[in-house]
Amino acid sequence: MVVGAGGEAVCQRCGTGFSAVPSSCPFCGHLNPPDAESCDACGEPLSLVARVVDRQKAQPSARRLEQARALAPMLKAEGEKASQARMAVFQRAEDLHREQVRRMSAERAKQDRRLLLAAVAAAVVLVLALAAVLAAL
Repeated sequence: MVVGAGGEAVCQRCGTGFSAVPSSCPFCGHLNPPDAESCDACGEPLSLVARVVDRQKAQPSARRLEQARALAPMLKAEGEKASQARMAVFQRAEDLHREQVRRMSAERAKQDRRLLLAAVAAAVVLVLALAAVLAAL
């Protein structure tokens, strides 16, 4: 076979030309252009090699499955460890916040006591001044 002037295949012996034959999809029967790699109707690969490769991609190998199963407990343990570490950070932040609130409450109570003492002292001074004024009359 040789390529003829029109791009079709030509027999070297008799000169008979062969035009490209559309390929039929093995799954749905749709006729596809000769150079198509997958079916225009259903998307399935038209060549045997492409079908085998697609199946290999779709089905995990037994070795990969074994590896994934072997890694699962370790990944789960790492996830749990990371989760506990994050929880410890949150707990520490909560403890610091509570300590800060406790200190602020104690400071506020101290200020309230000082203010009450100042108010009582002012009231005593006022009563004494009023008593002195009344005694002078």
